[in-house]
Amino acid sequence: MANNFAAIVPKIFAATLPSLRNAARACRVCRVDFKPEVAKSGDTIDFPVPVASSTAAVAPGVSPVANTDKVPTTTKLLLDQWRRSDKIALTAKEYSEIDAGDFRNSQLLEQTIALIEELNASVLSEAKNRSFRRVGTAATTPFGSGVAQQSSIDVRKNLQQGKAPMYDRHLLLDPSAEAAALGISAISDASLRGNSDAKLSGEIGQVFGLDHWGDQQVVSHVKGTAAGTLTHGTTIGAVGSASLFLKAGTTGTLKKGDLIAITTAGVVFNYVVAADVATVDTTAAGIAVAVFPPVQATHVSADVWTLVGNHVANIGMQRGAIGLGIRPVDPSTLGLGTHVQMTDPETGLSLMYSEIPEYMQVSCQVSILYGIKAVRDDWLVRLLG
Repeated sequence: MANNFAAIVPKIFAATLPSLRNAARACRVCRVDFKPEVAKSGDTIDFPVPVASSTAAVAPGVSPVANTDKVPTTTKLLLDQWRRSDKIALTAKEYSEIDAGDFRNSQLLEQTIALIEELNASVLSEAKNRSFRRVGTAATTPFGSGVAQQSSIDVRKNLQQGKAPMYDRHLLLDPSAEAAALGISAISDASLRGNSDAKLSGEIGQVFGLDHWGDQQVVSHVKGTAAGTLTHGTTIGAVGSASLFLKAGTTGTLKKGDLIAITTAGVVFNYVVAADVATVDTTAAGIAVAVFPPVQATHVSADVWTLVGNHVANIGMQRGAIGLGIRPVDPSTLGLGTHVQMTDPETGLSLMYSEIPEYMQVSCQVSILYGIKAVRDDWLVRLLG
């Protein structure tokens, strides 16, 4: 049996990878930033975001054209999630099984999976709460009627409108939506698609330029309780500002992630609520509602709002939409024991494995320090289910 915990951690990690990758569908389609330098909870990571450029006519001459300064903006990602698994004791038998590579049913695997599933759910929640573009019908499973594959086509259309890069696009589906998609002959039949992958593996793969993934953790959204006729208050949010003003027929609430559509001069503008509103105002002026994107038009009190109903939030996205930052923690701050960091080259997920000596036993724990933030909201699309 190995007497060095660091020597068996790679075996633990290797045995965990298949389940880890299966449990991390959303994590795999993020813009992952992992660097080996240590950090602490509360540190920030800068994610650069390029700025728009322009063009000009070429005018040959003696002097070269002067450079145009371009200063990319940055969004700061806060490393605010320092999470750990349960701490479990390892017996001498389990140590022997780990060393021999024969521990497929070890509780240690579940410790890792629980941690990654929590991270994965956080990615899906961030994507849901920041996606203002939407397609589909609330409380109706997509891929189920009409042109069956229209759901994917509509997601693609919205990514096009958001000017998302053409590559590395993904669609994360809950079990019901994935099952409905797999039932479409144009997606699953080898004779129509040119390969039999979907029927052999159950994986949809790439259709219409989107890599389709089934994710068991796709989240649902329960809307606020604001009711009656919803209109814009007489207080007008200026174009480009961060708030709209809502007047409701009946007092209620709005929830972070609520989808709002406002029709102004025949054009529908979509917004997502950025923070909970505890009490919606029923007075004429209305109450400020933080939204994004910034206010897109001059909305007036005659405009009627539509608050989208409860739904499953399947997510279409380009990889650059969500930033996931992971950093190792300085082992010297973790207390007694042996601490080993391991990184999966495929997903970019990096975990800290800790062996902790105790009275007459040794315990093991898995931890991770990370932060999640939507970097490009316009590269997200919510497919309602």
